[in-house]
Amino acid sequence: MITKRDEAVLTFLQMMRVATTQQINNEVYNNLRVCQRRLTELAKLGEISRVKNKFDKQYVYSLSKTINISQLKHKLLRVDTYLALKQIADIKLAIVEEKYYTAIPDLFVMCSKKDGQGKMILLAIEIETSNNSVNTSKYNSMKALDVPMPLVIYISTTNKNLEKANYDYIVVSPDLSDIHKIFR
Repeated sequence: MITKRDEAVLTFLQMMRVATTQQINNEVYNNLRVCQRRLTELAKLGEISRVKNKFDKQYVYSLSKTINISQLKHKLLRVDTYLALKQIADIKLAIVEEKYYTAIPDLFVMCSKKDGQGKMILLAIEIETSNNSVNTSKYNSMKALDVPMPLVIYISTTNKNLEKANYDYIVVSPDLSDIHKIFR
């Protein structure tokens, strides 16, 4: 039998595409034992798939019958970013990897500061897990279109190429300890 919280898990996985046991627990259950038991049941029912994450040995879950582990670290950091942002913001909309004018951000969010005092802002979140240069051209092109411009958040350890950006951006460390900078 599928419970209301199970449905919330399925909705979360539909949005995020993959998540670990801990991430799902943080989003839905807030009780690790119950979360583990329900995820095992959902996997047995064929509602979700799971595979062991080679980085930290946690299970990773998805609605897909097979879980593509390429860029898994990148995808899980996207989920961590979403969960960290929920701690400081009221999220009205969150969309994963959908085109917004000239860019396909890893996560597109419409939110306001959790204190209720802030105005609604658009965030285009880009996860950069390599040391390669940051691609600024897609947002520079967007700025030239004179469309509603999001604040671009780079979750990255590198600032390479950001001097070419002609738009507002913030760099947040991959451990997300400074994610609060978004609302300063």
